[in-house]
Amino acid sequence: MTSTRENLVEKFTQLWISNPHADGNEAKRIQMLNDPNLGNLDTLVKGYLDTLISTSDMAHSAIKQTLLAWAHSRVIMCQRKNRADYAPGEDTKRKKTDKNIRKGITDSIDPYLKKLKIPGGHESTSVLFVNIVMAAGRCEIGLNPLSPNPKIFGEHNKIETLRHDIWSACFGGSLYTAATCCNILREEGVLVLGETGTGKELVAEILSDGSFMAEEPKLYPLNVSALPAELVESLLFGYVKGAHNQADKDKEGLIEDADKNTLLLDEIADLNLLAQPKILRVLESRRILKLGDASESPIDVRFVAATNKNLYDHVKEDKFRDDLLHRLNGVIINTVPLRELDEDSFVDIARSLIRTIDYHMQAQAINKLTAEFKNRPWSGNMRELRNVIRSLALGRDLPRRQGQSVDSKQAATIESTTLPDFLNKVLALDITLKELKGEYIHYALGKLNNKTQVANALDFNISNFYKKKG
Repeated sequence: MTSTRENLVEKFTQLWISNPHADGNEAKRIQMLNDPNLGNLDTLVKGYLDTLISTSDMAHSAIKQTLLAWAHSRVIMCQRKNRADYAPGEDTKRKKTDKNIRKGITDSIDPYLKKLKIPGGHESTSVLFVNIVMAAGRCEIGLNPLSPNPKIFGEHNKIETLRHDIWSACFGGSLYTAATCCNILREEGVLVLGETGTGKELVAEILSDGSFMAEEPKLYPLNVSALPAELVESLLFGYVKGAHNQADKDKEGLIEDADKNTLLLDEIADLNLLAQPKILRVLESRRILKLGDASESPIDVRFVAATNKNLYDHVKEDKFRDDLLHRLNGVIINTVPLRELDEDSFVDIARSLIRTIDYHMQAQAINKLTAEFKNRPWSGNMRELRNVIRSLALGRDLPRRQGQSVDSKQAATIESTTLPDFLNKVLALDITLKELKGEYIHYALGKLNNKTQVANALDFNISNFYKKKG
């Protein structure tokens, strides 16, 4: 093999194990695959690997990097060749194609890993390598706007930074880093920050797709703001039979359910203060103790937290533990609000969303959306944009912008159809204060159907209920 070809394979290796969203690597990959000097890629790589293995120093690092690059390139090329199998709703076809890709890669890299005489055998390394390159392929389907099922749209530099950060959170600096530091990556917390509607859960989905802990990774979303402090241990850690009156059998908690997968701690800023040290202990120890159990159990879960609030302000206000924040923010990923994009990027994102909703409406919709981009604050971000596109597709009037007033006819309709009678009387100055008290309590009782709840809602003593009502 000539020195030129050795250099070519080394360049190929670095490109295909590196972050595709850094330094224009994606474009460089395409350019290299079209390079006539590359010739038959499989033949070139095999010859290079044979040369490395025949050397006296057994260059394990170079061999492993080349194997990962070779395997990853084959995953991406197979996915592109069978792109229809990766479209939304084609799970059966996707699983079949993935199974064939996995087998082909395993058959290709196994003989070389076996020659390295890895202590304990090559099998576990082979499984890890295949899991990593398959995870990288899944991750790219979510990140690449030209894929059959993208989750991140647009070409703005802030969007590219988002893609870069997501990939880095999954694999570190390279696929080889992921292979050598896999335990560090899976134990590293990820904190996704962003406004409402900017796709924080979509980011978590891609992080889950990029997990290589399991062949078919799954995201377990959990709204932690809804967790009552007194039930945190039971719900998250589970319990054994006899732990309490209702524990008639062993039950796994939500964390154990997510073992080998990714757990999204959504709305983390609203996690009850009493529950925070319990979550911190799990993050630190990577173990859980079921209620009523005598011994702890290890867990293998990737924790991702998300919020639209400023956690640093919450720490200053004693609403959030400083140590928990620093355990969660091993990697910080910031989503991008629509108003921070330029018009071209907005139109690009809109076109991509239109293709997923109604491809045939594209020509008539773009002009209206461009006008809306300039006129709306887009406080709802991607969620609001989807609603606007759906309204256009259905031929409806566009949803009102935040702060946009309605005309007098609409206001009269809203007033007459949605306000309770006693409030209409208030607006018309046609009710006394004594009558207002009675009708307000009667209205609340009709809504809540519980005297205690009414008394609590209206802030008066329940013993005075009948007196007040009268």
